[in-house]
Amino acid sequence: SYSPKTGLVNKVEKHTFDHLKKGVIMTKERKRYKPEFKAKVALESLKEVKTVNQLAQEFAVHPNQIGDWKKELTQRSPEIFGKDKDKTASQNENLTARLYQEIGQLKVELDWVKKKLGH
Repeated sequence: SYSPKTGLVNKVEKHTFDHLKKGVIMTKERKRYKPEFKAKVALESLKEVKTVNQLAQEFAVHPNQIGDWKKELTQRSPEIFGKDKDKTASQNENLTARLYQEIGQLKVELDWVKKKLGH
């Protein structure tokens, strides 16, 4: 069940905590959030308009989780603006073109060999 305010996708992966109380099995479900929600919360944290605790209360997540999302956003943001992405795409296109050319050449050679052998 998705909640627009919390970004909660669903609860999965039940964990048992039977080591806490002998004979009593307690379960806790792990929350999973959509990437859009994580980005929204991390961006709000980067703005530093509100404290982490205020954001945690507003978005119903643990303050440590906000810190983790903020850290991941700041570490991975250079990838978004990096020029290596364009360079890699161009290299992939060139490689693909060369491979298709080689495939075509090999097909022609195979057909020629088959013709010579009488197949």
